[in-house]
Amino acid sequence: MAGQTLEHTGAAIVEEYYPKYATEVAPTYPLYSTEIYAGSAIMLLAMSMLGLPITALAFYTDDMDVSLGLVVAAVVATVIVFVIGLAVCMIGFRKYGRKDAH
Repeated sequence: MAGQTLEHTGAAIVEEYYPKYATEVAPTYPLYSTEIYAGSAIMLLAMSMLGLPITALAFYTDDMDVSLGLVVAAVVATVIVFVIGLAVCMIGFRKYGRKDAH
């Protein structure tokens, strides 16, 4: 590094020009929480449930003794499980959100 000495390292520059940041410890925020893990697992369950409404609809269209009510119930159940997982994730994000978040 042409002509640079130890005084020109990043830490020395911060101490010289930005003394506030050299002494102040930055706040840390948890990246993941139990709520976010649980919500993600519930949303993954909803994604794995996608085969249920698809199969029910295929059986309904092929006249294999599946009613339209069962197809609608399968779709509604999948959506409800996904929304519950999303809500649990949102609770986790709000609980551990940053103070400067909008």
